[in-house]
Amino acid sequence: MAEQELVNYIKKALASGSEQGVIRQKLLGVGWPATDVDEAFFLLKQDGEYAVCDDDKPEHHKASKPKELLIASLALIAIAAVIYVLHVMNLF
Repeated sequence: MAEQELVNYIKKALASGSEQGVIRQKLLGVGWPATDVDEAFFLLKQDGEYAVCDDDKPEHHKASKPKELLIASLALIAIAAVIYVLHVMNLF
């Protein structure tokens, strides 16, 4: 289980603007076990205290997934429409 000292350190580092990846590497570099570090980030995320995510840009993470999904869906619809038109015109 992640120690409270570790969780508190991560809270302070995130509050000061440090990125998750930088914090993680620093903690691993001074000897904290990766499982403890990962668990501490998980606990912070689970508690909703910070928007911790893998891409180190929490402010972009929430908005990017729906936007990416919408763009991918529209692209697939456009491709399907082109194939349908080509099929109807007997070109495909």
